[in-house]
Amino acid sequence: MKRTITAASGIILAIAVVSTISACESRPTGPGPDAIKVLFIGSSYFAGNDLIGMFQFLADEGGKDVWIGEEVISGKFLDYHALSTHTENRIKNQKWDFVLMQGGGTPVAYPQTAHLVIPPYVYHNAYTALDLLKRKIWANHPESRPVFMMPWAFEDGLLWVEGQSDTYADMQELIFENSVAWGDSLDLTIAPVGWAFNTVIAERPYEHYLHISDWNHASLRGSYLAACVLYVTLFQESVEGFSFSAGLSPQDALYFQQVATATVLENTALWNLGDIP
Repeated sequence: MKRTITAASGIILAIAVVSTISACESRPTGPGPDAIKVLFIGSSYFAGNDLIGMFQFLADEGGKDVWIGEEVISGKFLDYHALSTHTENRIKNQKWDFVLMQGGGTPVAYPQTAHLVIPPYVYHNAYTALDLLKRKIWANHPESRPVFMMPWAFEDGLLWVEGQSDTYADMQELIFENSVAWGDSLDLTIAPVGWAFNTVIAERPYEHYLHISDWNHASLRGSYLAACVLYVTLFQESVEGFSFSAGLSPQDALYFQQVATATVLENTALWNLGDIP
């Protein structure tokens, strides 16, 4: 089944609105002296299914004293955050150990043409935005680790756009290539969430398995997989065998834990992991 583009559908601009209670809401208002400080900058991919709360639960189970900050606004791209005074002030709020940056897959896969092939997009320069955000992060604290979350492709690639032929696999390959190149060029750590999606979709090609019905945002399974990848990327250790499953079956949770661990740890140099702060 394929979707089609219409002015009324607005599928490409759909925002996943999920009402969940974050694990972070009961956290102290400030970090303790030994806390690992992690800032999330992004949009609905981070907001959906309380992905950040999932990461907090995984960190708790892994024995990590993590304190989380968020600058997450659904519908906003990284170029918005790069120019936002509010985001800059959030960066200046702490000496962050990690700053996780999340954007959409389309400006990464098609950095020069996304706004042309997928109306009604406007031009979003993800590379320049990442560079500017990194500079602001390091100006605030030179030892912060900027981390770019490699996004996932649309479940149906560009097949839903008239005249386009890229499949999910085609789009994800472009996201992979550009994310790795940008990581090298900008000295960013890459959290290979999209590449973990690629493995799962190849092994379990079920419709709306890691995506929801808008073919874009992550399902609960997709968000859990993403949270596992982020944990393994930041701490460079396996998440396999953790009991926290976000409500998934133990078998599915273990599978996603294994994929996340293998994706990150089997090629740490590719993702520019470096040393843990």
